[in-house]
Amino acid sequence: GKPYGILATAPSMDGYASGVSALYENGRKVTLPTTVPSDILIDAEVLANAPLDMIVAGAGDLIGKNTSLLDWKLAHLLRGEKYDPAIVGRMKKALTLGMSSAELLCSRDRGAVKDLIDGLILSGIEMQNAGNSRPASGSEHHISHYLEMAGEREGRDFAPHGVKVALGCLLSVSMYKAAAEKFEELEVLSDDIRALPSLRELETLYEKIGLPVRFGGIGVSAGLLSETIEKAWTVRDRYTIMTFLYEKGALGEFAARLSEKFA
Repeated sequence: GKPYGILATAPSMDGYASGVSALYENGRKVTLPTTVPSDILIDAEVLANAPLDMIVAGAGDLIGKNTSLLDWKLAHLLRGEKYDPAIVGRMKKALTLGMSSAELLCSRDRGAVKDLIDGLILSGIEMQNAGNSRPASGSEHHISHYLEMAGEREGRDFAPHGVKVALGCLLSVSMYKAAAEKFEELEVLSDDIRALPSLRELETLYEKIGLPVRFGGIGVSAGLLSETIEKAWTVRDRYTIMTFLYEKGALGEFAARLSEKFA
C-alpha cells in the first residue's frame, strides 16, 4: 500500500509496471497483488549498459508472450475464461517489435533495447488492465516457476527468470504443434498455432542473442526436466496447454519425449 517509483537499471523482466509481485511463500512461488508504481524512469543509455545476461533475460521474458497469449485464448475457447482481444492485439504488436530487433541486443543497440523495455513495460500495464498476469504469463512461465522452486529447494539458481521462460517457450511451442495434430479440440486454434514461430526460428534467434536452446545449458537434468513438464501445470490454477494435455492423459507421454529432446 505504500507509494513508490522506479528507476530502471536493466531491461531484464516485465515486472516494472506490473500490479503483482512473484514471491516465495513457504517454499512455493506465489503471485500476490501489489501497489503499482507512480513513475518508471528510464534512460536507454543506462539500460543498454546493463549486464548482457540481464538484457538477454529480458528478451527471453518477452519472447515467452508467444505462448502465454495463446494459452489465454485456449482457456477462453475451451473453458470460457474472460478474454480481451484489444489487450492481446497490443501485446502482439509489442512482441513483434521486440523480436524483430532482438538480434541487435548483443551489440547493445539503443533502439533494440528501447523496443525491448517498451514491450516489457507494456506487459506490466496490460497485466494491470487484465486484472491478472494472463497477458504475460502462461505455461512457459509455469515451467520457469517450477524450476525456480526446485532451485530454491536445492539451494541453486539455474538461470535468470527470463532465460528459463525462453526455454519454457520452446517446450510450450512444441506441445502446441504436436497436440494440434493429435487432438481435434485444438482445431479452433489451428490458425493461431500455425502463426507461432517454429522451433527452428526460435532456436536460431536464441543462438544469435545468446539464449540457450537446451535445458542442459543451464544445468537442468533430463530427470528434473521430465518432472517439470509433468508437474508445472500445478504451479498456478490457470488453464494452459499443459493442463489440456494432463486432462487428455497425454502429459506423461509428452514429458518423456520432450525431456529427451530438450535436455
